[in-house]
Amino acid sequence: MIKDYAIIFQKLEHNDTVYYVPIDVPDGVYLENNNTFTAHNVALKHIVAGDEYGFCFRSEMTALAGKHKYMPKIISKKMILNEFNKFTYVRLFDENDTPIIISQDKENNSKVIMDNDIINHYLKYYPNAIQIEEKEEKDISKIDIDVNKLYNELTKQVIGQDRQIKELLSILWKSFSTY
Repeated sequence: MIKDYAIIFQKLEHNDTVYYVPIDVPDGVYLENNNTFTAHNVALKHIVAGDEYGFCFRSEMTALAGKHKYMPKIISKKMILNEFNKFTYVRLFDENDTPIIISQDKENNSKVIMDNDIINHYLKYYPNAIQIEEKEEKDISKIDIDVNKLYNELTKQVIGQDRQIKELLSILWKSFSTY
């Protein structure tokens, strides 16, 4: 059984608006067949479901350990909760009465929250909300690859393997260039 962690939100209603406030970052178990996250012996649905308490931003515990390497788990969780408290989360409905969650920062920059659990929830309860669009295939000759950017990103993620990353990127670049 794989342990996950998620942000637990509490529903608050004010002036006909439904807000969600992050209150905890527990570890628990996610059951994909019924889209629930169980923590503290309580099964919670995603905040899109509109219950009094819900979860969002679920991830594996190994990702938490990788995000804050040398910190105790409790400190890492407090840091994550502090980051999520910088945003306001509002539950809205679109024209098809499908619930969506908007996160908004202090500069009023808004975005719709779309994580894998929300997509699973939509697929199960609102199958018409997700439309799959077929995209045209890109002409491979028009794709631009920035090797320096790839190198910088990979060396941030993979520590101590700079020489191997350079070799790998040079092989890929040569193959791509001749293709």
